[in-house]
Amino acid sequence: MVTVDQGGHGAGFPYLNSCGFNAVTDFLVNGTRPDTDKFCGAEANTTRSLTPRQY
Repeated sequence: MVTVDQGGHGAGFPYLNSCGFNAVTDFLVNGTRPDTDKFCGAEANTTRSLTPRQY
């Protein structure tokens, strides 16, 4: 279980702080989960841009 102390119920991808973002990315890319429950404290300025990437 990954708990993010920020964003309430809307602490979903891509708005996670770096701790939560890394945990989700590790699972989606590598299929790995934290060995134990993970608690991610609140961070400032975690809003990520939703601008599409230019390829």
